[in-house]
Amino acid sequence: MPKFKLTDEQYAIIKWAVGLVMPGLGTLFAVIGKTLNWPFTEDVLTIWTAFTAFLGLILGVSSYQYNKEE
Repeated sequence: MPKFKLTDEQYAIIKWAVGLVMPGLGTLFAVIGKTLNWPFTEDVLTIWTAFTAFLGLILGVSSYQYNKEE
């Protein structure tokens, strides 16, 4: 399996997006969706949260593997 290497800047951007932006967007969507009674708000939010958590897991494993190599 090929190893893909991210620069420190790329990793920081992805970490910021997964750790701050994606949860913030999920919260924003939940509040607006509930306020405006959008259909499937809870379903979309559940999928969004699971996807965000999965990306966080991938970043955590990636960080662990990177630090283990040093």
